Amino acid sequence: MNCYYNTRINSVLSFEKLINFLKNKAQTTDNKATVVLINYLLSELDKHPELQGEIRDTEVLAKNKDLVEQLMSSIFSPIDFDKQIVAVVSSFDFSGLVYSTSRWLELINMEAMNFKVKNVDIKDIEANKNVYINNLILYYVYGYPITVKNNVLLNIPDPKTGLNKYYKVYFDLDFAEITSIGKPPKLTDDQVKMLAEDPTNIKLWEKYINLKNFELKGFIILRLMDVTQNEIISSLKYDLLERDAIISREKFSLLEGKLRDLYELPDLRLGIVSFNADAEGKGKGKGPKIWNSIIHEEDLHNYLCEKGVSKEDAFNGCVYHRMFDSGESQTIGDLEKISRGSAVEQILLQKGIRSIIVSPLHYNGVCLGGIEIGSPNADDFNSTSTLMLREILPIFSLAAKRSLEELESKLQAIIKEQYTAVHPSVEWKFVQSALNKMNRKTDDSDSKKGEAIVFNDIYPIYGQSDIRGSSTERNNSIQEDLIEQLRLANDVLHRINDIQPLGIIEEISSRIIDTIDSIKDGIGSGDEMSILFFLKNEIEPLLHHFRKSNRLSAEPYQYYFNQLDPELGILYRKRKAFEDSLTRINDKVANYLESQQLSVQKSYPHYFEKYKTDGVEYNIYIGQSITPDKEFDMIYLHDLRLWQLKNTARIAQITDQLKYSLPLPLETTHLILVNSAPISIRFREDEKQFDVDGAYNIRYEIIKKRIDKANIKDSDERITQPGKIAIVYTQDKEAEEYKKYIRFLQKQGLLEDEIENYQLQELQGVNGLRALRVQVKMKDPVKSNKFPEEVIEKVFQS
Repeated sequence: MNCYYNTRINSVLSFEKLINFLKNKAQTTDNKATVVLINYLLSELDKHPELQGEIRDTEVLAKNKDLVEQLMSSIFSPIDFDKQIVAVVSSFDFSGLVYSTSRWLELINMEAMNFKVKNVDIKDIEANKNVYINNLILYYVYGYPITVKNNVLLNIPDPKTGLNKYYKVYFDLDFAEITSIGKPPKLTDDQVKMLAEDPTNIKLWEKYINLKNFELKGFIILRLMDVTQNEIISSLKYDLLERDAIISREKFSLLEGKLRDLYELPDLRLGIVSFNADAEGKGKGKGPKIWNSIIHEEDLHNYLCEKGVSKEDAFNGCVYHRMFDSGESQTIGDLEKISRGSAVEQILLQKGIRSIIVSPLHYNGVCLGGIEIGSPNADDFNSTSTLMLREILPIFSLAAKRSLEELESKLQAIIKEQYTAVHPSVEWKFVQSALNKMNRKTDDSDSKKGEAIVFNDIYPIYGQSDIRGSSTERNNSIQEDLIEQLRLANDVLHRINDIQPLGIIEEISSRIIDTIDSIKDGIGSGDEMSILFFLKNEIEPLLHHFRKSNRLSAEPYQYYFNQLDPELGILYRKRKAFEDSLTRINDKVANYLESQQLSVQKSYPHYFEKYKTDGVEYNIYIGQSITPDKEFDMIYLHDLRLWQLKNTARIAQITDQLKYSLPLPLETTHLILVNSAPISIRFREDEKQFDVDGAYNIRYEIIKKRIDKANIKDSDERITQPGKIAIVYTQDKEAEEYKKYIRFLQKQGLLEDEIENYQLQELQGVNGLRALRVQVKMKDPVKSNKFPEEVIEKVFQS
């Protein structure tokens, strides 16, 4: 609603339309008894003229109660008098009660107005009625053919049970009409149509329609239609769609309350049971896992201990077992009448349950469990009681499926909360830690922390494929874009100056030239921001001004702004070429590594993680502590090292060929770090990642961070070079191992024949490093406009 207002339309009680209706009926009906009855009523009315005009004194109704009831009996059938919920009132606010059926009086106290409005604010009800009245005015006064609807739903507690009942209110205006007081305000056809098309715009209606200028004459018949079943089922469906509808105790209680309303049983109990299933999803039906059930797990445990009965025996043949085996609902009218009730039925009786329905919850052909509906009274349920459940059982099944998934994923939720998304090879360790956390009963701060995730005596493998000179290339692209945008702006300013010379234009143009000269040899850290500020705050506002004042033609103005990126508002040509090229290289390398990892994980599971920066780097950890259920041997480490070298060569070939199809050809370098000493790694909860553990192992991490900048000893040459693989090591045995791998790959045609061997210059805190370097044998260039990338990649892998 756009607005709420509380204006009441004037109401005048009158039986005039009813009297005319009776006269007309007497003339048209062939039923002699009806004619006699109507003539009698009309003759009686002649004796009481106070009932024939406008009735403004309600005492008139009290004095003529019998005659009024006789008039009403001509509208309502006496046969349905006790069944219908009907009242006759003189106004839309339900006041001025003229007549009502006994069912109406049972439910509604008109003076106390003791009914609730379901999910609707009373202001909305008033606004709804006013919209209804407004539409009636258009229909009766202005003759506009409009469909008048009223949507009021009342929630009225049953006076006997206190349970909620829902009723739809229908206004019957057969014996009423709306008229204007005096001459009705004039409205054009367009105004009437405008009001009809926007019925909820109260402010608009107040502008043209004042309810005080109209009155309701006659009486309104109010009919209440019981829609409890439809309303509750609809509400249950809505509630069950919430993910935690069954897990949440509060929401579960709401579901139970609504089922009580549906079955009209104030003591109804709701429960859910879920069954364990085998690997194929086929439950055995011998022991439901108690979960929000009427039977608590503690109740079951105590009974079994007291009677010395096994859990399997307790459920064998019980109502749940029969439901599961048959796949159909089971109803027991009276548990006390079961001659050989199982332990489960005995526990239900102890819980105060005499009558029960158990219906299966199926999802994709699998029985997840069942819904229990119990009552302390015998024979509250029978075979027809399950019909009410048919519409909501599928939604209950969906809710059960979701809840089971929620319960099963609690471990993962703890892992993600305390750790992060983890690699499958180490997931078992995180699950173990999370399980231990869940099993702790204390709430102290130490119990809320997960156990330390540490892997000892594992072997690290590190590699990277980096963009050569990425920082320089990025700065160059920024520089070129800035110079080009400045030149474009300067050209447009010259166009303006050619038409009307201005000294300020020459001054700005001079500053543009000076700025270009200042960045020709390179840009500093603050140059980009200062130049963009110059363009956005000084130059471009001038262009907008001169275009608006027609001192600048559309062609150069549009040409300048068409060159700019529509989202960034700057020239983004060279930078986009660099970023697109970098992204394509990173994606290609990362995807290739991921695809190759799928196969090598099968030989011996290991931890793998990768990072995208200006290139791709990755860590691999392998060892017995990561895969305790499979015996580790050094042969798996050697196999993984050979795999790494081979795939690094493949990556070098792919990136070399890829550069021919890039917007900006970028070179890549490739590095492998060898470390033969086992290390320990620990998961850092604050950083959500693994890191080396222990002071000795930190040296390895330092080497990783600095090695790509290392130079060959006594030279300015970087150890990493485009098209070559640098293998950094510290021990001679490591070099000998890798030379075997290199010779093997040379025979396969992946590597060139020459093997370079260098000492590296000392790095801060690191010395004694050496390196092997070998050239990758590149394929002949294959232009991307002739062959797709996937074809090129297959060529390299062949």
